[in-house]
Amino acid sequence: MSDSRIRHEAIEQRLREALAARADTVEAGHLRPARLPTTPRLRHPPLRRTAVVLLGLAAVIACVLFAVTNRSSHNPVPPVGTPPHSVNPPTTPAPASPADPVQPPEGADTGQGPDPASPATTAGR
Repeated sequence: MSDSRIRHEAIEQRLREALAARADTVEAGHLRPARLPTTPRLRHPPLRRTAVVLLGLAAVIACVLFAVTNRSSHNPVPPVGTPPHSVNPPTTPAPASPADPVQPPEGADTGQGPDPASPATTAGR
């Protein structure tokens, strides 16, 4: 391990000496005048820029149409004026519907004979 450490130090010393020798050879005539750095402007052709804008616009329109068509098919909009939740049920019971069987009053004859109050039985008398 100490052998490799010596080699690294020797290499570093040689590099320092080489850089110092090179720096000593540079004179004022070798330097160029000071200027602000400039970057070359990349000009995009107008056709390319227009194509990118049109493709972006087409993508936005496609996303909007996709969102609108999916929303309307899965979640229909309720009619205007209806509450979004159910109204409280009435507190009084609703009257019985005609489809419910009517229970005869207590003490009434439950025989299967003809009803004496019906028009069919009174017409024959």
